[in-house]
Amino acid sequence: MLGIGLTLAMLSTPVFWVPSPHVLPAIEPWLPLVDLNPLHHLLLAWRAVLLGGEPAFLFAGGPWRSIAILAVWSAGALALGHVVFHLGKRRFADEV
Repeated sequence: MLGIGLTLAMLSTPVFWVPSPHVLPAIEPWLPLVDLNPLHHLLLAWRAVLLGGEPAFLFAGGPWRSIAILAVWSAGALALGHVVFHLGKRRFADEV
């Protein structure tokens, strides 16, 4: 399941393709889902740093929107990790 999930995450992150209806006309219905992908926003931030220029032009809704989406995904990952840790901490001594 992890391999399938990582493959889908890799293919849905626009690393080697541009999420624009001008470049890919069939992508327009999928753009809201691409925008929810936290890796897409992280990739936009790296492109802003590496390519130079004004980073605000790279972000569709502004950089604060991308930071908010990353913060929500980070809080969700923290909560999920916390739950998984507390569910499995009784077995840690047996594994070591």
